[in-house]
Amino acid sequence: MKKIYIVGWGPTADEVWYFIKKYELYEVAGFVQYKRDITEKTHNGVAVYALEELDEVINPEEDYVFAAMFWDRLNDIRRILFEELKTKGYRCATLVSPSADTNGASIGENCWIQDNVYIKPFAQIDDNTYLDTGSFIGLNSVVGKHCYIAGKALVAGFCRIGDQSFVGLNSTVFDHTEVGSLCVVGATTGVKRNIPDCSVVKISGDNTVVKTYAKEVMTDKLVAAHNIR
Repeated sequence: MKKIYIVGWGPTADEVWYFIKKYELYEVAGFVQYKRDITEKTHNGVAVYALEELDEVINPEEDYVFAAMFWDRLNDIRRILFEELKTKGYRCATLVSPSADTNGASIGENCWIQDNVYIKPFAQIDDNTYLDTGSFIGLNSVVGKHCYIAGKALVAGFCRIGDQSFVGLNSTVFDHTEVGSLCVVGATTGVKRNIPDCSVVKISGDNTVVKTYAKEVMTDKLVAAHNIR
């Protein structure tokens, strides 16, 4: 069985560890954090390594890494980590649940396709994108890099979700709709028209409200620690 190093910290890294173990996808060889953040020598029974020193233990031609970070700060932390891993020359695994039906979709590196995800034929999921439990991607749709599609979210056919965007729980992006890059679609929101880059879309009363912001402030619109979304 191939070895994998989980690069990340907090609940998402633990969930990734559980997912890999449950489905016996890889042998988890260790957790990896920045040296300054390490507080324990082992975690979940495996060693903890410093990212700055990972070259000393990993076989880059045989082993894999996985950037295990949540959607916090509009996926920006995960994007930065993934890009650092690629710069270092590591191979990023993609994790796919046995209960997911991908129908031969094009799926990039460091993607996490969770339980009961359904992807229609000819769809494309770009690098470093997570599809949470029960989400749906329609025929010929494209989900860009560094995205997060939350549980039970539905992206219908012939849609495009731009890079580093978030589509919330139980939301629906209707057919032939484009959501720009660095966008937030709030939970339970229906999107029926194209949304420009750097926008937040959410339900307010009986209305769907779209607000567009400067690119520099968009990561502040989805912050887990402050429950901003």
